[in-house]
Amino acid sequence: MQKKKQGKKEKANKKQIRSKKESDMEEALSKIIKKYKKELISVIFEKEQILLIINSKSKEINNYCKKFKFKFKTVSFQNYIGEIIRGDKKLYLALSKSDILYDPGRFLDPLQELIKEGRVITTKESLVNRFDSINEYFIKINVTKYKVLDNIYTAVIDLSQALLIEKHNIYCTQKETIKYLEKYFVKTSIISKSDYNNVKEIIILFKDIEHKKKEMISGKELDALQKKADSYKEKVVGLLEKSNNI
Repeated sequence: MQKKKQGKKEKANKKQIRSKKESDMEEALSKIIKKYKKELISVIFEKEQILLIINSKSKEINNYCKKFKFKFKTVSFQNYIGEIIRGDKKLYLALSKSDILYDPGRFLDPLQELIKEGRVITTKESLVNRFDSINEYFIKINVTKYKVLDNIYTAVIDLSQALLIEKHNIYCTQKETIKYLEKYFVKTSIISKSDYNNVKEIIILFKDIEHKKKEMISGKELDALQKKADSYKEKVVGLLEKSNNI
């Protein structure tokens, strides 16, 4: 019980110290801004120090800041801009984690937003976004591939079922198509074993990918399947046109 009370007291003390520190910092900044408003571009708090981005009077401002108990550092606006243009990774990282305390001309605010959104090259956020974009790209590719494979599968199923209906008045499920195709057309040599194997390959492959038993195939393999399906289509259409002779 005593430990809990002591813990609460320590937390309260830390909160008071933090509040006092923040209050003192605000007071110090207020005095600096009031005295050097024309020279100050922006002020940020980073790595336990206050960074003053200025356009002149560096030595004078440094001397004035010594009267306060906080750690101050001045940097010229020209040098800071130079580091931004050169794409300094440390600067971008520091700015992404800093608190902007004074920025009347909105010099740093937009840059910090861009860094956090990952729209500035070389930052961690940018790299994460880039990899996310790549993943989205590959997802889109796989969705497109699946649609193509689905079309190929549907085409050979429809062609095979049309042939079964035309010749033997057989209405069957997709699952039964291969079995009846072999029984009525392969064994009678109306359809070649090669064409039958191509149809079987397309049907089994599509089902395996549909049920996530296999990974999506490459674009090159899809092209090969498309050619097999086109060849099968030509032969089935020819057979349907000569259906009276089958």
